[in-house]
Amino acid sequence: MNEIMQNKIEIIEKMRSELLSGTDSEAIETRHKARALTARERVEKLLDPGTFYEIELFSKPIETGLPVDKKTIRGDGLVVGYGDVNGQPICVWAQDATMFGGKVGITHGAKIVTLIERALKANFVFMVRNSSYMCVSSPPEGVASEDMGGAPMHFKKTGCCDVLADSDEECIQKAKELLGFLPSNNNDTAPLVDNGDDVNREVPELLDIVPGDSKKPYRVQDVIIAIVDNGQFFETKGGWATNLVVGFARFGGKSVGIIANNPWIMGGCLDVDSADKLARFVRFCDAFNIPLVYLADTPAFLPGIEQERRGIIRHGAKTVFANSVATTSQIQVYLRKCYGGGNLGMPGNNLGGDFGILWPTAEVLLMHPEGAVSIIYRKEIAEADDPKKEYQQRVAQFKETGAVENVWEVMTGQDYIHPKDTRSKIIRTLRLLEGKRLETRWHKHDNMPL
Repeated sequence: MNEIMQNKIEIIEKMRSELLSGTDSEAIETRHKARALTARERVEKLLDPGTFYEIELFSKPIETGLPVDKKTIRGDGLVVGYGDVNGQPICVWAQDATMFGGKVGITHGAKIVTLIERALKANFVFMVRNSSYMCVSSPPEGVASEDMGGAPMHFKKTGCCDVLADSDEECIQKAKELLGFLPSNNNDTAPLVDNGDDVNREVPELLDIVPGDSKKPYRVQDVIIAIVDNGQFFETKGGWATNLVVGFARFGGKSVGIIANNPWIMGGCLDVDSADKLARFVRFCDAFNIPLVYLADTPAFLPGIEQERRGIIRHGAKTVFANSVATTSQIQVYLRKCYGGGNLGMPGNNLGGDFGILWPTAEVLLMHPEGAVSIIYRKEIAEADDPKKEYQQRVAQFKETGAVENVWEVMTGQDYIHPKDTRSKIIRTLRLLEGKRLETRWHKHDNMPL
């Protein structure tokens, strides 16, 4: 090798070694004392060993003419590159908080933009308790960063945080777990995982989890864990709009998105926040052809002046829009009630649903039984010797047989099953829908009611 080439190689390798070793040992030690990892440590723990290929390591910060220029180094405080997670290629970037607290310079920002433009996946936001903060402006005097933009606040109040972790290590592990459910791009399919769970497994415990009385609450997460492969459910936005549960799981090794009303909170009503949560999740799953499984048990949209003033009509329209334009497979499982507008949020075949599975307790109606009885049997109730007793008897009779008879007013081509067969029925239906292909009319873009 000629001497000129050898000298240049040695210079570059020396620069690389200095950049990779870090520039501020005290700052690194401070992060470790705070139980936080450095940018490179985070990348190393996220990616499969030996797969990281860093780019723009030598990129030079834009000179500002200020004293800070004397302290800046190449890379501008950002680690970017490619690597694998569970064998799948991804793009990754990590901000180096040991360099000016992770400040964003021009080069720093440009590196992020370049990487995102090359990536093929939309993002989920992971945050670490007592470590992650996110706000548009700085907290005013007397207001703690945790209160204004801390991880718990975004996880429970704003919905900006999809997953909350207690440490950097847990956060990275959760990110890797999520990636295992997703395809590399919209033309690919999610990895099929042979996890050993019998596709024909019956789930008799569902009869104990879900009360027959549609007014009694239960935690829908218990239903999900019982029917999915090995009870593994990755919930997203689990602290926000908890009357609706969304997340990823597998049926027969195949990744699916799950959307479920949660009667434990607000009776499973849909409201402004849960409508946004539902629409966002449907749009993501549809973008990457991930099948959707809906578990319906809702009395419809939450009534009241507060919801109306917050724009429940506009927010509710997002669910209708997202469901109706989705082209991925959609399976609806009706556990108990689904009245009125609930049929728009948890869509039947009238909004593009592919297959409806009904439990014997399913009440898929245009109106809740009490309201329907008040209208249909108004004369009989008024003329009865004891109108209150007559009303109660009519409601009980309607719930006993009328719900079953009238369900076909709003649904066609569906079937009743025994609850214990829910898992196997979903798996068989997913296989049936594997070849689903829908061609949509070309237009510039959707006009979602934002």
